[in-house]
Amino acid sequence: MKRIRAINILVVLALLLLSVSVVSAAGPTGSWVTGIACQNLNTTTQALVTFQFYQEGISTPALSFADTIAAGGSKNYYTPSSPAGLPAPFSGSLTVSSDQPVTCNANLQSTGTGTALSPYRYGTASALDSTQAGTTMYVPQVDRLTGSWESYIAVQNAGSAAETFTVHYYDRTTGLEITSAAETWTIDPNSSKVVYPELNTHLPAQWYGGAVITGTQPKAVIVTTYNTGADSKTSQFQVYDGFASGSKTLNIPRIVRRYYGFNSGLTIQNVGSVDTTVTFNMKFKDGSTYSWTSANIKAKASLLLYATNIPQINAVDGLAMNLRTGSGTVTANAAGASIVGIVNIDNRGTAADNNNGTVPAENIGKGASSGMGIMGTETFKVFFSQVNKHAGGLFTGGVIVANTTATAGTCTFTFAGQPASVSATVPTANAAGNVVLPASGQIAFSLLNVTALPNGFNASVTATCTQKVFGVSNWSVDTGTGKLGDSYVENNGYNQ
Repeated sequence: MKRIRAINILVVLALLLLSVSVVSAAGPTGSWVTGIACQNLNTTTQALVTFQFYQEGISTPALSFADTIAAGGSKNYYTPSSPAGLPAPFSGSLTVSSDQPVTCNANLQSTGTGTALSPYRYGTASALDSTQAGTTMYVPQVDRLTGSWESYIAVQNAGSAAETFTVHYYDRTTGLEITSAAETWTIDPNSSKVVYPELNTHLPAQWYGGAVITGTQPKAVIVTTYNTGADSKTSQFQVYDGFASGSKTLNIPRIVRRYYGFNSGLTIQNVGSVDTTVTFNMKFKDGSTYSWTSANIKAKASLLLYATNIPQINAVDGLAMNLRTGSGTVTANAAGASIVGIVNIDNRGTAADNNNGTVPAENIGKGASSGMGIMGTETFKVFFSQVNKHAGGLFTGGVIVANTTATAGTCTFTFAGQPASVSATVPTANAAGNVVLPASGQIAFSLLNVTALPNGFNASVTATCTQKVFGVSNWSVDTGTGKLGDSYVENNGYNQ
C-alpha cells in the first residue's frame, strides 16, 4: 500500500478503555470507551485504511486493523465491539494510515447512564495529520486544582525515533516560566504519555495558564479539562488539540453569550517572543459588530476571557436569544507577534443566561472546547467527520461555517451516503442547495432542521464554499430525553 497520508489520533483516557474502571492516582474517575469516526475525502476512490493501536508507553502495536471506506463516505467504530481484538483494558494512542486522504475524530465518553449521579461525559479530539504535529506544541490553557477543575496533557510521539520531551509551564500574567515545574519524559515512536499537572507539586494550587511541549520529534498533543463528575452539574469534560504554530490572526468560528444558558470563554496564548495587545472583531447573527483591544499580553502569557465578563459585547444581551451567536477574528497587534487560541463553551444552568427562564435539565453541565483557526490554513472546503440527527434516538448535532473574508459567498452541504437532493433542504438553501454565507459571518444550522435527512444519520458532512472558511461541528442529547450530564461535543472541521 502506498502510504499517502498518516494521521495521529491521540486520545488517552479513553482511547480506548474497554468498560473497565480506571484506577489511577490522577485523572477523571470512571469507566471509559471511545468512538472513532473517519471520513474519506476522495469522492471518487475507495480508501484503504489501517488502524494501529498502541498502549501507553509501548511502541509495538497492540492491534493492527485494516478496513475500507467508500468514496466520499465515512465509517464509525466503537471500541468495546469494533474493531475486534483490542485488548481490555486499553489506554493509549492510535495512528491511521490510508491510500487516500482521510480525516478522523475520536469521541471520549464515560459509560455513565445519563442520570444525575451517573452522568454522560463526552469529549471529542480531532486527528492531527503530519502538518499539524510539531516538534514544539502549544497549549493555551491548562488547569491545576482550579476549584473543582483539573487538566491532563496527552502527548504522542508522531516521529520515527524515541525522544525525550519537556512540558514547560508559564505564568498566565507575567509569561515567565515556572522553571521548577518543568517535567521531562521519554516516549518511543507512536507511543504516548499522559502528564497530570495535578501531581506536579511545583505548580501553585489554583493554577491555570499556558504550556509549551518541546522535543526533537513531531508530536500530537491533546489537552482535556474536566470537572469532578460527581453529578450531572459537574460533568463537564472538554478536549482540544494542541498547536504546532501560531499566526498573527486567528479565526473564531463561533462565540455565544447568554445563548440558551450557554456562554463562551476565549483563551489566547502569546507564543511569540514579543509582548502584544490583541484586537477582537465580532459579528453576531443579526449583523451587529463589536471590536475591542486587550491590555498587553506578555510573551508566553495567556489571556482568558469569559463572554459575560466582556463589557464591549454587553449589547448582545439585548438581542433575541437565537441571535446571540456569532463569529470573528482576533489579531495580534505587535510586529512579529504570534498567537494561538481556543474557544470554550459551557452551560452552568443560570437563568440569567436563558432570559431568566429555567434551563432544561439536559443542558446543565454541558461543556466543550475547540481550537481557533490559524489564518493561512483556511480553504474553500471543510470536512466534518461525524455529525448526527437523532442518532440512537438521542443525539443530534449541527455545523457552523465561518467566512474568513469580507466578501459574501455561498456554501453547499453534502451528507455522506445521502442523495444530492438533501442539500436543498438545508435551512435557507435554494433549489441548487446553495446557502448564503454572509461577509465575515457564518452559516449555522442543526441537522434536525435538514428535512430530507433521515433520523438516525450519524456520518460525515462536507461544506463546499465560494469563500475560504473554517468550521466546527457539534452534537449532544436532544432536549426532552431526560438524559443528564455533558453529552455536548464541539469539534473543529478539517480544511483541505
